[in-house]
Amino acid sequence: MSIKINKFNSMALIIFFLFLFFVSCNQKEIAEADTNIKKTDNEAILVETVQPAIQKVIHQIRAVGSFLPNDEVAIAPEIEGKIEKIMVDEGDIIHIGQLLLQIEDKRHKLSVNEAEARIRTNKASLAYLETTLKRNEALWKNWKKSLIPFRV
Repeated sequence: MSIKINKFNSMALIIFFLFLFFVSCNQKEIAEADTNIKKTDNEAILVETVQPAIQKVIHQIRAVGSFLPNDEVAIAPEIEGKIEKIMVDEGDIIHIGQLLLQIEDKRHKLSVNEAEARIRTNKASLAYLETTLKRNEALWKNWKKSLIPFRV
């Protein structure tokens, strides 16, 4: 046990002397730095001066954060289709009835064109049937007059 204590004491002495060595070296560097500062105290330092002037001061506050909306609204289109063009950006203020985006309308234009073609076809059929009706009514009137009563 005494061997362990002697080893401990010798290690403590070595550490103590190393500490004193480093502290004494540090004192020399501090003394050298003080003499360098005293040498520069005698030298002149150039300073640029400017006349004061009255200028407008702009007050700005910059902050980082996020805004939460008062109301959130989910929007859905009345018709389906691909979005062709978006008219507003995120964060824009919008009003009731404002156009938000444009939906591709190729299919709807084709549907309208087909419906208009059916209307034209049906109008032509109606005109033909009206003409046929007038002709048949005229034939019916003439046929009644031309009937000779038969006796059996």
